[in-house]
Amino acid sequence: MKNLRLLIVIFVASLLNTSCLVDDTDETLEIAATRPYVVGFKNGTANLSYFVDEGAVPTSFKVDLIGGFDGTPSSTDLVLNYQVNAAQTTAIEGMEYDFASGARTITIPAGSDFATLDLLINTGGFNLEMPTKLVIDLISVTDDAGVVAAQNKTLTINFVGCQADFDQYTYNVQTIRVSTGAIVNNQAETITMTATNSFRTATVGQYGPGTSSGDIGGTNGYDFDSVCGVITIPEQNLVNFYSNLVFGTGSVDPVTGTITNIVTITFAAGNRTYITTYTRQ
Repeated sequence: MKNLRLLIVIFVASLLNTSCLVDDTDETLEIAATRPYVVGFKNGTANLSYFVDEGAVPTSFKVDLIGGFDGTPSSTDLVLNYQVNAAQTTAIEGMEYDFASGARTITIPAGSDFATLDLLINTGGFNLEMPTKLVIDLISVTDDAGVVAAQNKTLTINFVGCQADFDQYTYNVQTIRVSTGAIVNNQAETITMTATNSFRTATVGQYGPGTSSGDIGGTNGYDFDSVCGVITIPEQNLVNFYSNLVFGTGSVDPVTGTITNIVTITFAAGNRTYITTYTRQ
């Protein structure tokens, strides 16, 4: 008799637990289904480079349905409102770009998970001396049908119209080790273009053909990028071979074309920094 009572208690308890689980699940689903749609730019930066006039080029930038609701697209259109961030924008409408539409709205159609911001890129209007940018901010979704993700609200479009031609010259190269003031490289060198506005040198610090340390293997030199006179030396392995890292910055004299790069090479015993000057012959 005691065993029968125990079985009845266990059975009733299991029914109560199952009922609670169902109620919790229904509540979770109901909450998820009432969450607003979340929209924004998954890719917040776009770089556009043109060096010849190709006319007005139609270009689109995606605005995405990032999340919200129950994971399915909206059954109605989502109308997004945006504006030009005047404080951060340096590009001029009518010069580098034009909007394809006069309306400052973007519509994600019903059943879709993205829309596009459409521009006309005026390739003949780029600044030839410095990069400019257009900054777009999403500000709201019409009728409160969704919200703009704070971390995805901004799109920055960079316009680059200046093309570096470092590979067309021979340079007198002098490299000084900062910690000692010693000249560790002083010879004529050329620079190789690897892609538009991307280049590779013949030496790095005191390493490479003709330097005090000679050829240490790998591919010699280091990669760097130049955008309108501003040089970036991304972190990379020494001569694409050793675990030592190379990184730095540089600049170009707009009148003489002289390149000055500050390069650091990592070593276990301490980093070494070099200043290298490339003077056109």
